[in-house]
Amino acid sequence: MPSLKLPIVGSPGEQSPQPRAQWRSLEERERGVTPSGEFPPGASEIGGTSRREFVQLLGASVAFAGVSGCFKQPAEQILPYTRQPENIVPGRPLHYATASTLGGRATGLLVTAFEGRPTKIEGNPEHPSSLGATGLFEQAGILQLYDPNRAAVLQEKNRPRSWREFLAAQYARANALRAKDGGAGLRFLLEPGSSPLIGDLRARIQKLFPNARFRSYTAVSEDEAVRGARLAFGAALETRFDLSKARVIACLEADPLHPWPGSIPALRGWADRREPGPEMNRLYAVECALSVTGMNADHRLRIRPSQLVPVALALAAKLGSAGGALAAFARHMGGKLLANVVNVINAPIDIQVAQEHHGSALLRAGDFVTLETRSINENDHLCGNESTFYPPLTQVSHAMAAVAMTDSYSGKGLGTTWTLHDKRSAFVGSF
Repeated sequence: MPSLKLPIVGSPGEQSPQPRAQWRSLEERERGVTPSGEFPPGASEIGGTSRREFVQLLGASVAFAGVSGCFKQPAEQILPYTRQPENIVPGRPLHYATASTLGGRATGLLVTAFEGRPTKIEGNPEHPSSLGATGLFEQAGILQLYDPNRAAVLQEKNRPRSWREFLAAQYARANALRAKDGGAGLRFLLEPGSSPLIGDLRARIQKLFPNARFRSYTAVSEDEAVRGARLAFGAALETRFDLSKARVIACLEADPLHPWPGSIPALRGWADRREPGPEMNRLYAVECALSVTGMNADHRLRIRPSQLVPVALALAAKLGSAGGALAAFARHMGGKLLANVVNVINAPIDIQVAQEHHGSALLRAGDFVTLETRSINENDHLCGNESTFYPPLTQVSHAMAAVAMTDSYSGKGLGTTWTLHDKRSAFVGSF
């Protein structure tokens, strides 16, 4: 039987290895297969430390980690209630209905708590603002109760104070301000709210301190929405979406599907009509940046911010709703130019602009108005006032006076009819 012993590298009886035809690098080709050439130089060291030392350090680290978990925790006492709270049984969950406010809007919730500690939040199916669902803000609100950075006590200049000390100090300061000037230097900073209790407290405080002021602050302000409501309806009104009755929804830089405060009914109404069929709603989004509504829209149009107002006006003209809010918008933007408007006529607008010829355009407003313009050239007689521009309804990057080749009006609105040619004119209209 032949010997099963393997040859020893470098021994006299070892046969020379066959030459290799492949190498991993030039260094390996030059080094050859030797006892020290199996691995490249330094392979047995890790950052200047040998493998043996590295394994020793690793074992010591694991041992110290295990020892740290074996320390005995400090002794704590479990004491029973001196006065047992009502409806609380240790080990049994307590379910109760409540409401969470965000941005002045309340959301009905069902809470599960153990020994006074809430652990789970669900929507209240009998509450009109939640309909059995919750948003991400409501779900994240429970984590605030367990935030380690949450203030545990009142502080004044980084020093803890009790409620009794706080009330005594504020009582003395408030009486001093009341005696001085009716509380003119007293300010209350609150979050937006719709609570009747807070409203009653504000009214009572206002009677005691007539010159005091209340201010509200929220991270997401709705001041622009309030200004738009004042412009459109003449009062600070809040928009409530009822998407359950809408078959076609057009959103112009609006995001009604975003989980903003009070959006759960709108989301439920939109989702209930997304079942395929003849009653399925359609969602169109026109926006400058991608939003939640744009991601769920059937058709999405991406535009520049400067194109939003023209798109809105063109859509309103196509739908035949040039009056009402749009007329108020035109009067607001036109200012004194529209102070003497005596009549508003609703008519479909058709605008054609020649891109290759600057200043050439054609505008038709139904059968009432026709306006065809061209740019001014060197043959036109200039009177020297061509540099006077009126404030346009929308922001434009370039404005230039033009000649009205045809300027005609025929209708009963002004009790007159005219047709002019080759005249420079100024026109203001809502469309």
